[in-house]
Amino acid sequence: EDMPLDYSKWDHLEDDEDEVVAPRQLTPERQANHDQSLALIAEWVREADPRLSADELTLLIGFIASQHHGIHPDNLKRHMEIAAFMEKAAAQGKEPSLHALLALTSLCKIRADQADADADTAGQASRMLGVATGALN
Repeated sequence: EDMPLDYSKWDHLEDDEDEVVAPRQLTPERQANHDQSLALIAEWVREADPRLSADELTLLIGFIASQHHGIHPDNLKRHMEIAAFMEKAAAQGKEPSLHALLALTSLCKIRADQADADADTAGQASRMLGVATGALN
């Protein structure tokens, strides 16, 4: 006779995405870094998908900003902002361009892997790849 499987070990599985981490302070320096990062992401998105309209670019950058850990004090607030962003976009009949986000991810991967890339560009590409793949998740 087969013994029933015991799945109780999965009852208390923790996911760091669900944790409320220690609150982070939003300092002027942190906000400035966040703004610079978004400007760079916008520049790379335009390069990755030049067909994107200004409105579509703004929507995609807003989505990336809402899901990124950057300026949120904790994961709970970040999750709430993502939900609010998507609800507002859906109410307006819009959604962020998955095609443009995939194109950005591809561009970042190419630049991060380029042997002749300078260290700054490769580092930016690697960090941006993390942000873009985070947005895909």
